[in-house]
Amino acid sequence: QLNDRTFDVFVSSYPGPVLAEFWGPSCSYCVSFAPTVRALAEKLAGQAAVVQVNTQENPALSARFNIRGIPAVLLLKHGRMVDQLAGARPLDEVLLWFRRQS
Repeated sequence: QLNDRTFDVFVSSYPGPVLAEFWGPSCSYCVSFAPTVRALAEKLAGQAAVVQVNTQENPALSARFNIRGIPAVLLLKHGRMVDQLAGARPLDEVLLWFRRQS
């Protein structure tokens, strides 16, 4: 879990791409997407960092990236957002999206 204080330091210092899932505990789609996020972290180990940001606890960070719906996955490289994927998607679709962007 990253927050308003730790997000920038982590994504700007991480040597590879970062997938940041913006989620909320009261979001049923986020809860159903959680196993996909865990699978992403396993499949992309050594290729990318997979982190989470709770939108309820970090509203400023959510606003900064214009998060309008959750779950949302941001792809960041060198601290900059490259692309965003909205909605709970199947694992294969998220992996394909990631590979096209990296």
